[in-house]
Amino acid sequence: MKAVLLGTGWRARFFMRISHILPSVLDIVSIYTRAEERAEELRKEGYPAFSDLDAALSSAHDAVIVASGKVGFLDTLCYLHDRGERII
Repeated sequence: MKAVLLGTGWRARFFMRISHILPSVLDIVSIYTRAEERAEELRKEGYPAFSDLDAALSSAHDAVIVASGKVGFLDTLCYLHDRGERII
């Protein structure tokens, strides 16, 4: 499954580890974080990271994994729902 990952905390790192160990099961095609500095750090680690949600969602994907904190959580879910995204 190709997925966009929202978040970079401990929940998100869990999915990143799964993707690293089992890439045939979970392929994270992009990661969204609100902070550009954090996105830059992740890009240096080799991850396709963005601080713009629409840019992260522009990668071909099957689902969106929401592993973010509570700041903006409901608004983000509503936005993803309105886009017709499959949310995990």
